[in-house]
Amino acid sequence: MSRDVKVFSICLLLLLGTCLDFPAFAQVQVLTYHNDNFRTGLNSQETILTPTNVKTNIFGKLFGYFLDGYIYAQPLFVSGLNFPGQGAHNVLFVATEHNSVYALDADRNTGAGGGLL
Repeated sequence: MSRDVKVFSICLLLLLGTCLDFPAFAQVQVLTYHNDNFRTGLNSQETILTPTNVKTNIFGKLFGYFLDGYIYAQPLFVSGLNFPGQGAHNVLFVATEHNSVYALDADRNTGAGGGLL
């Protein structure tokens, strides 16, 4: 299940069209708007992303989801969330303009364990 890259942020995938995969230990929880209570957007623990490894030939969209409308709120990311009977998943929570809330697998949108959770 481990790949060279793990989904860093489906927020970028859905809103900006980019994301990366990193090992689970490198994942940063995004549990509130702009990452912290001060709303800075700063990830002070970032040690993997650098200008040398974030290039267009290796950094880009992996997959997408079709939902019932546009996502206007910031997606929230939780790594290693346990779903009964499904195991642990890296999960993206999103809310759409139609007041739907989704829990989406952040690593893949198809196959066993992927997609809508």
